Amino acid sequence: AIEGASMDPIKSVLDENGGWPLLMTPEEWNAKNITWQQVHLNLWKTWVTRSIFDMTVEPDLKDSAHNKIN
Repeated sequence: AIEGASMDPIKSVLDENGGWPLLMTPEEWNAKNITWQQVHLNLWKTWVTRSIFDMTVEPDLKDSAHNKIN
């Protein structure tokens, strides 16, 4: 069941990549001396995810003559 699912796999990936900055103080993150570029490259190499961010280009629903970046 979902309730019994372990968070260990995702915690392991996060720990291998310096932790989760949203849960750290700026000082804790800076002390790790890791850039977001390094985290992005590490995640890309492990095939966990292709990116730590996502961008799409879609039609602007308010103005069909233009697109917007999401």
